[in-house]
Amino acid sequence: MDEILMADKIKATQGLTDQSQRLERIREKIRATKYDPGKPTAPVEYLLTYAHTGKDCMVRGGLAVAAGLPKSRKTFFVTTIAAAALSPNKAINGFKAVKPAQNVILLDTEQNEARVAREYQRVKRLLGKPDDEATPNFHAHTLRGETPQMRREIVENLTLEYDKADLIVIDGVADLVASVNDDEECNQVVEMLMALAKKLGACILVVLHLDYGREDRPRGHMGSNCMRKAEEIYMVSKSNEMPQSRSEVVCLESRDEHPFEKYDFEVVDDLPVYRCASVQDGENAITEQRIRKAFEGMAEGQELQAGELKDRLMTNHRLKERAAANEIAAALNRGLISKRIAGKNSFYSIVLPE
Repeated sequence: MDEILMADKIKATQGLTDQSQRLERIREKIRATKYDPGKPTAPVEYLLTYAHTGKDCMVRGGLAVAAGLPKSRKTFFVTTIAAAALSPNKAINGFKAVKPAQNVILLDTEQNEARVAREYQRVKRLLGKPDDEATPNFHAHTLRGETPQMRREIVENLTLEYDKADLIVIDGVADLVASVNDDEECNQVVEMLMALAKKLGACILVVLHLDYGREDRPRGHMGSNCMRKAEEIYMVSKSNEMPQSRSEVVCLESRDEHPFEKYDFEVVDDLPVYRCASVQDGENAITEQRIRKAFEGMAEGQELQAGELKDRLMTNHRLKERAAANEIAAALNRGLISKRIAGKNSFYSIVLPE
C-alpha cells in the first residue's frame, strides 16, 4: 500500500514539474515575441523591383500567391519571376532583381519530368543562356509521383540540400495536402511554409488554382489559408479582349504598395513576353472610361454593390466575369474607386476627379 502511495506521489510531483517547465517555456516565448522599441528592427527586404514603377515586390521571408484558372498561364508568370531573380544585370519582362539570387528552387507537383525540363529551359532562355550552359543556382524538382506527405517532407527539409535560397516556387501547393478541405492539415502546411521562408530569408511563391464559376476564391482551405497569410496576391487570367496567346496579371492584394496595376504578357515561341508600358497606359485609360460609364448618372458618394458594378461592366462592354473583376481590381489599385466592406458585402464608390 505504501509503495502505491509513494508511486502516486512521484507521478504527481513529476506532473507538477512537467507543468512548471511547460509554463516556463511559454513565459520565455512571451518575452521573446514582445516588441522592443529600443532594439533596431530589420527593414522589409524584397527580391524584385518592377522597373516601370520602381516599386518592390516578392518579400523575403514571406509568402506570395499566383492564382488563376487552369491554363491561365500561371506557370509562365512564375517562370518570369524565377528568371528575374536569377538575372545579374538586366530586367526580365519588367522585373529586376534587387540583388541576384544565390539559389532559386522550383518544385512542381503537377507536371511530368519532360514538362518540368521544358520549364527549366524556359528560364534559361529568358536569361539568354545557351542550352549547353550550366545554371548552377537554378534547381528544379519533379514531385508529381510523390505522396502528399513526402512532398511536404521534401519542402520542409530543403535545408538538408540547400543552405541558402532566395526564391522557392511551389507550382501546385495544394498537392502538399491530402485534402484541400482539411483545415487543420492545410493550416499546418501554411505555417510550415512561413517558418521555412523566415528561416531561409526567402520568398516562397505558391501557385493556386481557382474554380470555374467561383473565380474570386481559391480551392478549399488550402487556398484561403495561403491567401490570408500572403504578403502579395497576383491573379493571372487569359484576357477575353486579347488574342488567345495573351494573359494579364493583376496585383489583387499587397501589404505594401502595389508594384503594378495590370501586367500583360504574351506567349511567343514558348516564352512569356512583356507588353510595353505605352500599350498598358492606353488600357489604363480604357479602364477609367469604363468605370466612369458604370457610375454614370449617380450622385457623388453613391455606392454600387460588388455584383452590381461587375454586372454593369459586363453589360456595357461585353466583358466576361473574370475580365470585369480584373477591371475592378485595376481601378481599385489605381485609386479610381474606393471600397467599403459591410459584413460579407463589398460596396464601391467612384473617386475619379471631374
